[in-house]
Amino acid sequence: MRNYALSSAPADALQLPAVRDLRRILPRRNDYQRRDVERIAGVVIHHTSGAHLDWNAEAIARYHVEVLGWPGIGYHFIVHWSGVVDWCNDLESVAYHADGEIRINGVGLNNWQHVGICLTGDFVQGRTPTLWQLLSARLLIDRLSWTLGRRLPVLGHSELSPMLCPGDQWAEWGKELR
Repeated sequence: MRNYALSSAPADALQLPAVRDLRRILPRRNDYQRRDVERIAGVVIHHTSGAHLDWNAEAIARYHVEVLGWPGIGYHFIVHWSGVVDWCNDLESVAYHADGEIRINGVGLNNWQHVGICLTGDFVQGRTPTLWQLLSARLLIDRLSWTLGRRLPVLGHSELSPMLCPGDQWAEWGKELR
């Protein structure tokens, strides 16, 4: 089992790597509904699943739009193996990433209340995020918390719905993001 203690990371690793703002260039069908950022109650962590690949945001957005029929990509942020972060949706966007049985205007309450962060990779059968992903995701969550003026709780998708997302080792590596 890998040691996930981020406190032992080198000091220069504690700066958020490049953030690519893709909000205006990713494929979209139309706009998501909008919310007041005061409604944001926390963060939901996802993984891309499937083949263990570092999926790019455009491919994910095409799948969400063309196959699933969603308005746009379902995540607010994507964190790649290298730690690079893609900014995919405004925080005000009610992106489809966590659904839920309770619905507001046809959209699951969990989507209204959470920011969706997806780490690329398939974190099952012992596979886990890279150290760079964990560092970037932790710093991103800290920055979101600071921006919103309150500490945001962090949940794995599986804590809201019966599924393996963000992987079968979430209970272990998720501690680094909370």
